[in-house]
Amino acid sequence: MKRFARVPAPDRWETEGLAAGRAWLGKNPHNPAKGRPHDLWSPHRDHLAAGFGDLCGYTLMCEPTGTVDHFISWSQLRGTADAWRAYDWDNFRYSVAWFNSSRRGPIPDPYLVEESWFELRLPGLELLVTDAVPMTERPAVDNVMRWLRKDRRVMKARQMWYRLYQDGKLSLAGLEQMAPLIAAALRRQPDYLLPADQARLQAGAL
Repeated sequence: MKRFARVPAPDRWETEGLAAGRAWLGKNPHNPAKGRPHDLWSPHRDHLAAGFGDLCGYTLMCEPTGTVDHFISWSQLRGTADAWRAYDWDNFRYSVAWFNSSRRGPIPDPYLVEESWFELRLPGLELLVTDAVPMTERPAVDNVMRWLRKDRRVMKARQMWYRLYQDGKLSLAGLEQMAPLIAAALRRQPDYLLPADQARLQAGAL
């Protein structure tokens, strides 16, 4: 994971999103207790995705068909005085759909996480936790590692991006855009760089 800059709300979100959502909650006090709140955020998915560079905020890989994730989930907000945060733009993150629907418990916030907390090891592509994680963040980090360490879906995607680089079909610059965690691992472990990139690194051009 890495820290993302906060994505500003789209134009008119305060009225067409937050205010309209609050109004809907006020008119439907019982409906949300049984299901989901009225979806006003999906039409702005592309705006959020662009702010994340089309990267899932959790797997840190390109996800052009991702979803709007409520960082504080509806199950936590439902029936509370904070239910309005279902429409709080600051509560939205960009995520691959399966992670959005399956995550449970605390997870690190892509707007606050530090890159130094995680390290991807080559050639196995396993994600490890470093000693840089503050104790206050350890429960969230340990929880998210249930998916990110060796989950089949995550590993398959990592293997695909890494193979494209190894086969010379994707440059290191392209990998930094599509799967930056793998690109960072290659820079830390230069023995796994392609020979041309190793030469550029030695010449100080990489």
